[in-house]
Amino acid sequence: MIIYLDTNFNIVSALPERAGQFSQSAGVVMVAGKFASTYQITIAFRLPDGTYATETPGQNSTTAAVQFLLSLSSEVYSDMGFNLWSRAIPTSVTQQSGTVQYTLYIYAGDGVYHTSRTGEFSVTHSIPTDLVAPDADVLQAIYDAFASFSAVATDLKSALYGAGATDTYTVPADNTTVKRLGAAEATIADHEERVDTLEAASAEHETRVATAEGEIDALQAQAAAVPSDISTAVSNHNDSGTAHADIRTAIAGNSAALNTHKDDTTAHATAIASAISAHNGSGTTHADIRETATTALGVAQGKTKSYVFDDYDEMYTFLGLLSNTLKIGDNLFIRELDTPDYWWDGSWIQPLETTKADLTVFADKVTGATSGNLAGLDADGNLTDSGLSSSLVLTKASIVNVTSSRTLGLDDVGKVLKVTAASVITIPSNADVAIKVDDEIAIVSYTTGLVSIAPATGVTLNSSLSFRTLYGQYSSAALKKVDTDEWLLIGALKG
Repeated sequence: MIIYLDTNFNIVSALPERAGQFSQSAGVVMVAGKFASTYQITIAFRLPDGTYATETPGQNSTTAAVQFLLSLSSEVYSDMGFNLWSRAIPTSVTQQSGTVQYTLYIYAGDGVYHTSRTGEFSVTHSIPTDLVAPDADVLQAIYDAFASFSAVATDLKSALYGAGATDTYTVPADNTTVKRLGAAEATIADHEERVDTLEAASAEHETRVATAEGEIDALQAQAAAVPSDISTAVSNHNDSGTAHADIRTAIAGNSAALNTHKDDTTAHATAIASAISAHNGSGTTHADIRETATTALGVAQGKTKSYVFDDYDEMYTFLGLLSNTLKIGDNLFIRELDTPDYWWDGSWIQPLETTKADLTVFADKVTGATSGNLAGLDADGNLTDSGLSSSLVLTKASIVNVTSSRTLGLDDVGKVLKVTAASVITIPSNADVAIKVDDEIAIVSYTTGLVSIAPATGVTLNSSLSFRTLYGQYSSAALKKVDTDEWLLIGALKG
């Protein structure tokens, strides 16, 4: 038997698929494998009766498989792409007819189990090609059996072929002619009488079967009429004007109640609509809302007043005397520098929210500096482009609270990320978030947990010693974009 294994130790084919019982053609198993010769292979056989083959026939294992080691062939088949292992199959494998299951166990060169594969082949009934000559005791037993059979045959011949028979019979053993037993004729007559009796009983049985079939036909006709009778009865019941009188009465009463309820609902709806209309048309309804809306309308239409003071004290004195004359939205301006202006909210003053002036354009016009940069002085004391971004002094970084891992966005530019929990801050690719080159983002750790910065796929992050984790609580770092997908990380970092 030859079993072919591929490079993954899978069984590709096994020949032959069956062997004859006691066949010597299944005496050797060969495994051709497309893998290294350093592997060791064993094989175990599970016989049709569920036992496992051993080297000794009749002493098979009933509990565990017995593995037989295959030897690596000394011949080299490297030019054919495989190695060959083989061994003789135990004679007990073909002692039983039926399906024999085999398992190949593959071990690495160091003897460690690697994998196993299972297959099967059939052992068919056949006669042994080499019969063992029986010993003297067996021959004597065979002789005694034939002698006993001869005596029985003589007695049988005497009983069967006695005098009085009309026919003769030649005995093959001694070529003698004898007469048949006359009693055989009586036996034949008795059989014929019994046949007649059986034929009569069969005829009577057929009569009874015909009667039964007629009765079955009558029952089937009655059964066919039952659905029609039921249908007629149901139809008559449904058409009856008195059937289920209590149910009819209840339905009529419920219908009247339903109509009454419907009329009541319509009346309620009319009353509600009338009340809503009266409420909306009232001039005194929601006086507080009307007053607030009127005030808001006045502010929107520019009907507020403005007051100008030299300093805060003058405005405060005015509020102490004439605050009751102010209306919501009135503006209170102060000439004094570095003092905010205010507006009246109905009960007290509130700072006016103003937008800082963009001085970059002004600087450009005065000095000819590049857009977004600050003006400076050259060696001769003349105004010139300083090369410094105006965002360094004209903007103030705001704080953004970060409570979990997330990816940087455009809104984070120029901000300080205050990280309050262990997190990973991911730098997106320029294709995902187009943060401008030279933009900066600061990161501060407010947690004892690890805060790390990680580049997305395609992004290069440069840092000292390739450290990307903030050193500890209250440590900080700064990110600066230096190219399309290249960033620089500096600050208190660790590996």
